[in-house]
Amino acid sequence: MEDSIIITNTTESTVSRKWTTFTLLRAVALILLILTTIVGNSVVIFAIIFSKKLRAILPTAFIANLAFADLLVGLVAIPLHFIVSIVQSWPFDIRICKISTLVNVLSCAASMFSLCAIAFDRYMGVTRPLTSMKIMTRKVNVIVIILVWLLSAMVGAGPNYLWPVQTDTSITLPNCKQEINQGLEPHVPAYFAAWFLIPFSIMIGMYWRIYIKLSERQRGLRNGSVSSIRVHTNPAYFKFRSEKQAAKMLAIVLGAFIICWLPYIAFSFILAIGVDLGLSKLDLYNLFTWLRYLGYFNSCVNPFIYAANSKSFRLVFSRLLKCKRF
Repeated sequence: MEDSIIITNTTESTVSRKWTTFTLLRAVALILLILTTIVGNSVVIFAIIFSKKLRAILPTAFIANLAFADLLVGLVAIPLHFIVSIVQSWPFDIRICKISTLVNVLSCAASMFSLCAIAFDRYMGVTRPLTSMKIMTRKVNVIVIILVWLLSAMVGAGPNYLWPVQTDTSITLPNCKQEINQGLEPHVPAYFAAWFLIPFSIMIGMYWRIYIKLSERQRGLRNGSVSSIRVHTNPAYFKFRSEKQAAKMLAIVLGAFIICWLPYIAFSFILAIGVDLGLSKLDLYNLFTWLRYLGYFNSCVNPFIYAANSKSFRLVFSRLLKCKRF
């Protein structure tokens, strides 16, 4: 079996190694992205560990798992591409290339499956609260998280081990590269559907059901009360408002993931099935790189979404950053 990774080095005649203003700005942007991703997601994880209030109102085990997947991107994936952007060639051997590819796909898949777990937890909590209290125990949460990483590992292993490719020595781009062998293109749609389209469709369906249920509950609260004062002092209203805010925040997290990762995933799919876009290899590489950076950007935005949409998260973040006790 041939290696599934192509390592290509840039030559002085194809890509200049001179530092330009653009190269410097990109390096600074990647450093900021790395720091923001590591600090932001570390704060989220510590906030969940130390705050009982957060653990009482949110599916914090799955949110922490999502933060860990994003933290993995900040610790491994982005730094590797930062080094490539500095030296303007791939300075590592094939093993690091495989690790880079594995972490890229693994972290993206882990985020997707973690979002599925979060959506299912919210779906059960809103539509079947009594059943949710019985089945969504700590033990079940641990099992689900293990399944998330097992499935993600299978997805990440796909490009590296399931689809070996032939070496193309004509490529002279500063990165390691993957290609699908001819004859294996029919497997590509099934691969993308299994780890992206199907989970995505399920999540959309669950959030739609959550929206319908919360809308029905809101109408019931209004119709069952004489005045708006009674509505807003009803304990059921506070529970409803908390569930609505949590669902809204987590739906925004899902939306941010789709906006950041869908272009990269769709572009990868298009290339994998052999569609000719009429672009040069250098243009394809540049476009692919920037779409990947957009995906990496998603790893740093979730802490800001939590802070902007949850007063509880803001309070915990503030205490952590000020080194105050809980």
